[in-house]
Amino acid sequence: MHAILVDFLRNFRASFSPPRPYRGEAGQNWLISKVWSEYMKCWLKPRYQVTFELPVPERRRLDAALWHRAADKKIDQVDIAVEWEWDNNEVAKHFYCGDFRKLFEVGAKCGLAIVQTRVDGSHRMMQAERILKNLYCRCRDFRRTNESVAIIEVRRVLHERSGVNFICTAHDLDDSSTEEIARWSFA
Repeated sequence: MHAILVDFLRNFRASFSPPRPYRGEAGQNWLISKVWSEYMKCWLKPRYQVTFELPVPERRRLDAALWHRAADKKIDQVDIAVEWEWDNNEVAKHFYCGDFRKLFEVGAKCGLAIVQTRVDGSHRMMQAERILKNLYCRCRDFRRTNESVAIIEVRRVLHERSGVNFICTAHDLDDSSTEEIARWSFA
C-alpha cells in the first residue's frame, strides 16, 4: 500500500468518529448516508487540500480529490481519489461498475473507496462478500498504471430498533491484506 494511503488510514483510525445515524421520521431506522457524508466532508477539510465533486469524463463527478497540505493542487497530481457510498443496496448493485471506476480516471497516485456493507438480518454474509469480490475484480479490470487502491468497508453487523453496530475494515487491493480499523456502536 502506498505511504499516502497508509497515512490516510492512520488518520482515519485515530480521529474518524462518525455521528449517530439519523433515526428517520418514525425514529426506527438507522440512516447514515446524509449524516456521514457531511461528517466525511468536515473531517477531510482540516486534514487535506480538498476538491469536492471533481469533474471526470462523461459528465460525472468524483466525490473528493485530496492533496497533502503542502502540495500545490494546481500543478501536483491528485494524491488520493475518493469515492464513498453509504447505501449498501447501491453498493451491491452499481458502485463496482460505476462510481468505483472514477478512482482510476483522474490519474491520482492512489484510489480509496469507502462503502457500507451489511451482514445483519436477511443480508447475511453473502452480499458483503459479493461486493468485495466485485470490487477486487473491477480493480484489476480498471487499473491502468500502478496506482495503489484500498477499500474502507463499513460493515453493518447489527441493526435492531435499540441499536446499530459497525465494524470498519481496510482492504488493500494491492496485496489483498485486510486490517480492522474501527468499531462503532450507536443506541
